[in-house]
Amino acid sequence: MKNNRQNLVGPLLWVLLLLMTNCATKGGVSKETKNPKTMKLDSLFSYLYEHQLFNGAVAVVDQGDLIFKKGYGMANLEDSTGFSTETSMEVASVSKQFTAAAIMHLEQGGKLSLQDDIRKYLPKDFPYEGVKIKHLLSHTGGLPDYTDYFLDNWPSGQLANNKNIMAFFMEYKPKMMFAPGTDYSYSNTGYVVLAEIVESASGQPLNQYLEENLFRPFGFNHAGFYHRSEIYGLENYAPSFMWSTDSCAYVRPENLPGKSYYYFLSDRLGPGRLSLSVEDLLNWDKLLYTDDFIGTGKEEMFTPVEFEGVETDYGYGFHNYLDEKVGAVSYHTGSWAGNLSYIKRFRDIKSTVVLLNNTHHSAYMKQIREAVDAIITNRKPKPILPDLAEHYQKLSCEPGFDLSAWLSKVSDVNYSYTEEDLQEIRQNLHQ
Repeated sequence: MKNNRQNLVGPLLWVLLLLMTNCATKGGVSKETKNPKTMKLDSLFSYLYEHQLFNGAVAVVDQGDLIFKKGYGMANLEDSTGFSTETSMEVASVSKQFTAAAIMHLEQGGKLSLQDDIRKYLPKDFPYEGVKIKHLLSHTGGLPDYTDYFLDNWPSGQLANNKNIMAFFMEYKPKMMFAPGTDYSYSNTGYVVLAEIVESASGQPLNQYLEENLFRPFGFNHAGFYHRSEIYGLENYAPSFMWSTDSCAYVRPENLPGKSYYYFLSDRLGPGRLSLSVEDLLNWDKLLYTDDFIGTGKEEMFTPVEFEGVETDYGYGFHNYLDEKVGAVSYHTGSWAGNLSYIKRFRDIKSTVVLLNNTHHSAYMKQIREAVDAIITNRKPKPILPDLAEHYQKLSCEPGFDLSAWLSKVSDVNYSYTEEDLQEIRQNLHQ
């Protein structure tokens, strides 16, 4: 284990990052030079990395062939560890498809039914009636959210786990949002409860169940559930970072003002916390085309649930839709404490996109997803431009930065900005 130190990482580190591009970038396949999509992807991510818009790993499968797989930048900014496709990172809500898969696997083994009332597997004081397992899988259960209570009442230095969350519901019994199966509301609560159901039905906590039945047997070599207190000292791991304008540096997100919940709400099983590498997610993608872990029942994961009066694209652990050009698509995103993750499966054409990023460029990540999706489906990607205000925040931290000189060159550089952005920056000339 490395020392769990609190180093700050400033913008000058990006100079080192650029120098390390060749050694920190790993991956590639033999068919790369033969596929024009590979060249487009390589050009896109080289540009993104050069302009500090992406730090992480990516893989793209095109019609069953792996055509692009690389890591960019640093996984751990506190010790300059390179980010590769074998680097593990917390994938946040991408975890939900694995919680759903555990439930489906238990149903396949006869340990439960998706039609079961959830209270069959929960403590007798759990208050909510009429909620079935299938409701929780599809975010149609109507269970209230726990977040506000823990933000207002939980000690910031103490981890809140699933048992603490369940105890809250049993003690305070907050009102349901709606009757089960009558509406849709994305619910971390539902997936916390699903993790408890896995433990009740199998006799193992969710993390142990997945390790024993999925990760170890099927070669998920970098998968694991870790406590936030340990991730900054793990080998071959990408802990999260967010930019601090006060410190002019990338810092641990829980150290930012008002963000302590990134620490004390990091111990939940079910809705998040799972860590995976790009290699693991590629392995998962291949496995989902087989019946080796879940049989034909897995199609329910890829089919929007149908309840009268409910509009949703969610199946069990995946958003789903039909693309008019390429057919069936299933995907999920993840966002937590600076980490952004993405897996999209264009199932009819057997193409897949996997993205991991641990430095919280949320606006860029959305644009990157759309650009890669466009390339893989033979559409024209939109250009991704650096945000003027964000670029200014970082450049202004550099010693000797000349705001006036920089502003004079702004019109010569392709930035994404509004006149309001520019006016706000100009005001700094007079302060």
